[in-house]
Amino acid sequence: MGRAYQNRKVSMAKTSDAKAKVYSKYGREIYVCAKSG
Repeated sequence: MGRAYQNRKVSMAKTSDAKAKVYSKYGREIYVCAKSG
């Protein structure tokens, strides 16, 4: 694969990493709220 793919892969990894951080944060918050009622 070419260099464009490599560059895109890096930026996609950064984006998905940031999204995963946010999702896990709010997912945990929702889980705790749901558990406590």
